[in-house]
Amino acid sequence: MAKQTIGLGTPPAGTDGDTVRTGFDKANKNFDELYTRAQGRLAKNIAGGAGTVALTPAEALNGIIDLIGALSGDRIVTVPADLQQSWVIRNNTTGSGSVTIKTPAGTGAIVPRGASSLIYSDGANVVDVNAPLWKVGRTLLATRQVAGQSAVTFTSVMSAAYDVYELEFIDLAATADNSALHMQVSGDNGAIWQTSGYDSILSSAGNTNTAVNLVNLTARSAIVFTEGIGNGTANGRRWLSGTAKLHGFSRAAHCKSVTWDLTARLQNDGLYRLSGSGAWMGSSAPLNALLIAMSGSSFASGTINLYGSSAA
Repeated sequence: MAKQTIGLGTPPAGTDGDTVRTGFDKANKNFDELYTRAQGRLAKNIAGGAGTVALTPAEALNGIIDLIGALSGDRIVTVPADLQQSWVIRNNTTGSGSVTIKTPAGTGAIVPRGASSLIYSDGANVVDVNAPLWKVGRTLLATRQVAGQSAVTFTSVMSAAYDVYELEFIDLAATADNSALHMQVSGDNGAIWQTSGYDSILSSAGNTNTAVNLVNLTARSAIVFTEGIGNGTANGRRWLSGTAKLHGFSRAAHCKSVTWDLTARLQNDGLYRLSGSGAWMGSSAPLNALLIAMSGSSFASGTINLYGSSAA
């Protein structure tokens, strides 16, 4: 609702202005909207598969919005484009899909499952006000909760809009020892995952005063981030976190490379810093989809986020 202004009439008497009743009615409506924006709370069920749910203007006036429901795909929640407002958005959904808040035509922000985010819309685009500084300049494109799955995919989110993509791995663990974290790529949005043309080199340094180990992995069916990932249920101590940066995936060129830096407690309970680089040289065609898998078992826990940065 646009602000309603009380008509004061022509000075000095103002007898041609709003009546007392009309004036206070406008004041009440203005205050009602302010209180709704500050204290109003909406529980919105967005259950379903991949798709969009539009908040009505009345729903979007609420300052606190609880999103609920079981998701089987990524959901987009749109707010009206003419609203300049902030919200506390709480993602209390279940399932495997991510939740993005945006205007119908602008950019948006993902609210992770189980989290509360302070979201602001300037009427055109939506941003996460409390995003960490290292994420400034990066757009969160998708998030995946990986527990119970052997692999997760990122499709329909990669395009020529970004020249650099970043993967964020948070507390990944495997359901069995001798597991490996790897990545495959696709140029047809996941219809076919490439199984050749990958090279990797891994470097690891542990807290057991061992020398840095270098492992060359050539002619593989995937880019291997690391091997020797263990069962995450063993005293809760076996996990992996870190980031990987993908260069040139949206370009029509052969130089499609990946670099990563990870911290891990592996199956021998040693603490390691794992770094490496890899490349896919199977084709010069642009790539548009990723598959991240825990080979040898499945994911016991963790989250993987995909960001776009360095706009092309």
